[in-house]
Amino acid sequence: MSQVNTTSEKVRLHDEIRGLDGSLQPNWRLVAAELDSLPTEKIERRQADIARQLRINGIAYSPMSEVDALPRPWNLDLYPFVMEPSDWQALEQGLEQRARLKQAILADIYGPQDLLKQGLIPPQMVYAHKGYLRDAVNLPDSQQLPMFGADVSRSPSGQWYVVDDICQFPEGIGYALENRLVLSRTLPRLYEMSRIQRIAEYFIRLQQHLSDLSDRDGRCVMLAPGPGHSHYFEYAFLAKYLGYTLVQPGDLTVRDNRVFLKTVSGLQRITVIFRFINDTELDPLAIDQANAQGITGLFEAAHAGGVKIVNPLGSGVLDNPALNTCMSTLCETLLGEKLLLNGPPTYWLGNEQHMQHVLTKIQDLLFRDIDSIGQLYDPRLMTQAELDTLRNKLHDAPQRYVAQERIDRSVAPGFAGTQRTSYQVTLRLYMVRQPSPETADIDDISTTSEISSASSSARQNLQYQAMPGALCLLDSATDGRRPSFDSLIGSKDTWVIAEGSVKPTTLLGGVRRDSDFAVVDGELPSRVAENLFWMGRNAERCESSVRLLRAVFQVLEYSDIADSQPPSAVLGALLRATSKASATLPGFIGRGGAQRMRNPQRELLSLLHDPDRQGTLPANLSQLQRSAGTVRDRISDELLQVLHRLDDAYKSLVTEDSKTLFSDNSSSLVAVRRQLDSILMSLSTFAGLAHENFTHGDGWRFLMLGRRLERVNNTSTIINTMLSQHRDDLPIQESLLRLFDSTMTYRSRYRSQYDVRLVLQLLLLDEYNPRSIAYQFAEIEKTVADLPGRRTLPQTDPLLRLIVSGLSRVRLAETDSLLEAKRDSRQTLAKFLTVLPQIADNMAEVLSGSYFAHVETSQQLSDLEANTKKQKSTTSSANDNTAGDQS
Repeated sequence: MSQVNTTSEKVRLHDEIRGLDGSLQPNWRLVAAELDSLPTEKIERRQADIARQLRINGIAYSPMSEVDALPRPWNLDLYPFVMEPSDWQALEQGLEQRARLKQAILADIYGPQDLLKQGLIPPQMVYAHKGYLRDAVNLPDSQQLPMFGADVSRSPSGQWYVVDDICQFPEGIGYALENRLVLSRTLPRLYEMSRIQRIAEYFIRLQQHLSDLSDRDGRCVMLAPGPGHSHYFEYAFLAKYLGYTLVQPGDLTVRDNRVFLKTVSGLQRITVIFRFINDTELDPLAIDQANAQGITGLFEAAHAGGVKIVNPLGSGVLDNPALNTCMSTLCETLLGEKLLLNGPPTYWLGNEQHMQHVLTKIQDLLFRDIDSIGQLYDPRLMTQAELDTLRNKLHDAPQRYVAQERIDRSVAPGFAGTQRTSYQVTLRLYMVRQPSPETADIDDISTTSEISSASSSARQNLQYQAMPGALCLLDSATDGRRPSFDSLIGSKDTWVIAEGSVKPTTLLGGVRRDSDFAVVDGELPSRVAENLFWMGRNAERCESSVRLLRAVFQVLEYSDIADSQPPSAVLGALLRATSKASATLPGFIGRGGAQRMRNPQRELLSLLHDPDRQGTLPANLSQLQRSAGTVRDRISDELLQVLHRLDDAYKSLVTEDSKTLFSDNSSSLVAVRRQLDSILMSLSTFAGLAHENFTHGDGWRFLMLGRRLERVNNTSTIINTMLSQHRDDLPIQESLLRLFDSTMTYRSRYRSQYDVRLVLQLLLLDEYNPRSIAYQFAEIEKTVADLPGRRTLPQTDPLLRLIVSGLSRVRLAETDSLLEAKRDSRQTLAKFLTVLPQIADNMAEVLSGSYFAHVETSQQLSDLEANTKKQKSTTSSANDNTAGDQS
């Protein structure tokens, strides 16, 4: 059993800022002098700057895509955690040894299993852990551990100890990177004065390691869960920083024991997967993983050498906290060294002696399932029934539980608001393997005796380089308890002080390598293309909703809204168009529409404030946030800022207290119109940045196609609703021109009174007016021509035929013919404007079948016409735009 001195834990906690004699540590002194002297207003200003940067970068802990859960900000304390050079050297040495030891254990468990045969590791301890994968035995690369992480704390006596080993993937590394980037910008002078080691070198080594694993023409992707995962923002941020394509399991497929990325250009070969998904969720065909939603056949592909996975499949077995009971013996056996860094005193209940000891002091210990990370059961907080349940679990499956001694963690200074305070700290540290090319690889040593007798030079081959920093986690739990990750108070940036000067380091401008994993042309996952397409559609829906509602409120400002009389022609037309275009039926059109026309206030309040009703402005803004959130790693910082402003607008709409009837508060009409003006400006900024800040590649093309097709739908529906049924239409014509931002163009071009023929010419048929339907079809034709696989398709291609059909209709149309009327309606115009949205919807269906419902080769596009009706896409549903993830 590992030992950590806890004799003084009842007396006081170790204070990181002070030495054993009570004096300030040398490098803490500079930081404390700077931050403790800050006046309140400067503390508030810097904390506001931290919050602003974190929000801009999209760092949060919980998914924006969850309807019921708003993202909780990632809290970064203004006070850094300072690591003295001597402390860092000792901690780094202990972690490096522990990483080598874990590597040796992994090599044996999935290789000769001598440790299990000799009883140095009880077999039941390994087999009871879900991280042990039978399919990984003798799997190529399963005996290697490229990356190692650990949570470490300092006991009240001042000893460092390992709280948890983290061996599957470096969770939290994106937060550590973000903390450094933000705090170095918030405290630039102090950062430069403090001689802080740069963490960029670690990421450079990580990139080099992944590059070395790949074939010359291979690609690396970063595999992570989608927006529904609580760490999604971290993954998106890290992928953007490293330049890897962020993918979900559904983006990858296995063919002939090789892994491919499903892109809009076809299947792209993947040779390295940098994964952030648990072993047990990677392949539904693997043993004991029948319910996994992973990549079917991944284990078989790894067995055949078709793909390399970092960290390898099966490495989760090393996270087993029960291994703490035998780490000292294993270190001496495998490495011939004394263990430098212990875990907490641990008892594995699969050992009868440990079980008997634990049962005598159950109230004094903390318990955990061996498959958990940091989740502890405290008997002191349990009811008698809960305690009985725990005892039954320990009796029924003792091999699945460990008990650990209570050890409180050290404390470090921080801020609670603007007040100085102290927090308990845990450091999550990361290491990457750095083999020496001139020495033999220890992986080639196949038995325990060979490992233990290997020369020191061979063992030096397995060197691990630590990131000179850490994710410092804050908590206030007492009595040795540790909170789960999502219950933490916050985090700190960790400053490891260098003994000499520090050279600036950056990922940019490095030496060019044969294998470059930056985003490659054509590497656009089909799922990402669909999400970009929907982001365009949702942005246009939001803009259409805002423009219609703003037009309504402009008219209402000059109307007596409480007189319960039939509305004016122009107001009635706008109200019907609002219901029709937003599909919020019955609204002002269906059953009860006439009554709601006379008193539109409650319906308008619903359109403005109800987030649960499909088609309302808040619902559309929410859908835009969802689709944009899934492509976060492909969105510029400026565009993210606009999305945050729109998110603020959404929150204001759904939480606004002044949802009073407009007739009771006439000034609210003006306030609503101004609020809509502000939202429209943000949406216009979004449109401009989307056009200018996106590289005009395939992703941008799908974004633009979504916007163009949605604009065809909305423009056709609005004009049809407002003009087809009205003959006395001069005010309506004026309203339409304002609605589509074409009043100035009309006046400068025609210099005449309003003429419905000229209005239709401008809004329907003018290919130079960016608001017209003709312009949308012309742009769609240009954009589609540049999509993958379009150059060699025959004239019978269904998408091409639809484009020609739409363009021909608008180019051959004549306004005089469209305005032919029978009785009180313009039936020809109505038919014309009914067909155009159908063409746009059909285009969306074909695009979905061609690019989003992935097919292996783009040459199959011409075969989709016959299958289009069978493959009814989610394109026509406003709720089905969350295809999965980001680009």
